[in-house]
Amino acid sequence: MRDDPQTADKKLSGSGHPTIPPLTIDTNGVMKVLHNLNPRKASGPDEVPARLLQSLAAEVAPALTLIFEQSIQSGKLPSQWKKAWITRVFKKGARSEPANYRPVSLTSIACKMLSSLFTVRTCIVTLTLITYSEKLTTDSGQSTLLRLSCW
Repeated sequence: MRDDPQTADKKLSGSGHPTIPPLTIDTNGVMKVLHNLNPRKASGPDEVPARLLQSLAAEVAPALTLIFEQSIQSGKLPSQWKKAWITRVFKKGARSEPANYRPVSLTSIACKMLSSLFTVRTCIVTLTLITYSEKLTTDSGQSTLLRLSCW
């Protein structure tokens, strides 16, 4: 059977395919991310150290959860989170040669946390779609690539 993009949407329509629920962030998830922060990581332009966020996780998590939820609903980040410090990190060779350094962008730890929550969510959704697509592949004989391209 040949994959046909014209008919794939029709085969996927109906209540049998998975729905992607909206991204939700809860205080427990934020607290888990806070506890897993590396206290040795440098802080960004907001100058809030990871060690402080980690030690005050129970107190900070509810406020960060609200900020994350507002950011998701509005589609906007706090302006301080959009700033970054660009610094250089030595790679190898002579330290006197500028080519032996690479640029590194230091951003807000809170913004990195939100990004990691999105990344985890994206991985979960992708795995769900691949699993569902492979189920369809075995049921209908169509390719996984075609099934994923129909979403």
